[in-house]
Amino acid sequence: MAAVWLAVFLPAAAAEAKEIPYAGSGLRDPFENLDPLPAQEKAGPAAKGFTPVLEGVLWNTEPPRAIISGQIVQVGSRVGTAEVIKIEKHGVTLVYNGKETLLSRKGEMTK
Repeated sequence: MAAVWLAVFLPAAAAEAKEIPYAGSGLRDPFENLDPLPAQEKAGPAAKGFTPVLEGVLWNTEPPRAIISGQIVQVGSRVGTAEVIKIEKHGVTLVYNGKETLLSRKGEMTK
C-alpha cells in the first residue's frame, strides 16, 4: 500500500515544488554580539569589595587553567581587579591591589 502511495503522490509533489530564492541582504548578522558588555566583564565579579576565591586548578591542560570565583581563567586573564600571572598545582599567583598574591587551593591568600 505504501509503495502505491509513493508511486502516485511523490511525482506529483515533486512537480509542484517551487524553488524559494534566498534573499539574506538587509538582514542582521546572526553571529553579531548584541550584548554591549564583553563576556569576560559580564561574568567577572564586581571590583568593589571583591575577594578572589580559588575553587579549582585544571593542571593537566595546556595551558593550565583555574577556576577563580566561578570564572575559568588562564595566565593573563583578569578576574575583577586581579590579573592571573602564574598557575601551579598548589595555587594561583595574582597581581591583586598592586601586589603579587598567592591564592592557595585552601582559599587562603598569602603575600
